Amino acid sequence: MRQRLAIGLLSLLLATALRAQTPEQLLTHARHSIGSMNGTFEGWMIVGNGQTKVPFLVTAKRDGTFTYKFFDPAESLPIRVGTPAGIDPEKFSRVIRNTGVTPEDLSLWQLSWPSARPIEDKMSNGLKFHVVTVANPSDKGVYGAAEIWIHQKSLALFRIDAFDRSGKLARKMEVQKIRNFGEQRIAEQMRLSTFSGGKKTASTYVQLVNQRN
Repeated sequence: MRQRLAIGLLSLLLATALRAQTPEQLLTHARHSIGSMNGTFEGWMIVGNGQTKVPFLVTAKRDGTFTYKFFDPAESLPIRVGTPAGIDPEKFSRVIRNTGVTPEDLSLWQLSWPSARPIEDKMSNGLKFHVVTVANPSDKGVYGAAEIWIHQKSLALFRIDAFDRSGKLARKMEVQKIRNFGEQRIAEQMRLSTFSGGKKTASTYVQLVNQRN
C-alpha cells in the first residue's frame, strides 16, 4: 500500500512539475526550438499567391545566429533569434524587397520580452497550446505586445500574434509545415500575415526549399 501511495504521489508531483512551466521557461524553449537550427538552406519569400518570389540563402548556427543573403543586388542580413542586436537600426522595421517581411519579424525578438500576464492554455486545430502574453519593454520596433503560442507537448514555437502600439493585431506569424532536413526536424514554411482594422490584408510565406551540403 505504501509503495502504491509513493508511486501515485511521485506521478502527481511529476505531472504538477510538467504543468508548472514559468513564462520564462516556455519562452526559452520556444527560442531554442527555432535557434537550434544548423546549416545552410535555400529558400523563397513568396508573397500571396506567388506574384512576388524573392530567393534567399540562410546560414543558421546553433547559437541562434541566422544570416540571410539576398541577390541582385547582393545583400547580407544577420540576425539572432530573440534579440534585435546586430540589426542595422535603420533597417529594423524596413520591408525586405517588397515582401512585407521586416528584419524585426525575422528576429522573433518577442520571444525575449517579459511576460505581461499568467500563462493561458488554449486549443487550435485540435492541438493544445500554452499562450504567453508579452510586452515590449522598449520603444524600439512597431509592435507593443505579442501572444506566443507554444505547443504543450513539444514546447516548440507554433505562432506569434503581434499587436501594434494601440493594441490592435498587426501581424500573425504561424508555422505551416515541419520537415526533416537530414537529422533536423525544423519549420519548412512560416506564414506571416499582415492585419489592418481587424482584417488580413496580405500574407507572405518564408519557405525553405533545400539544404546545401
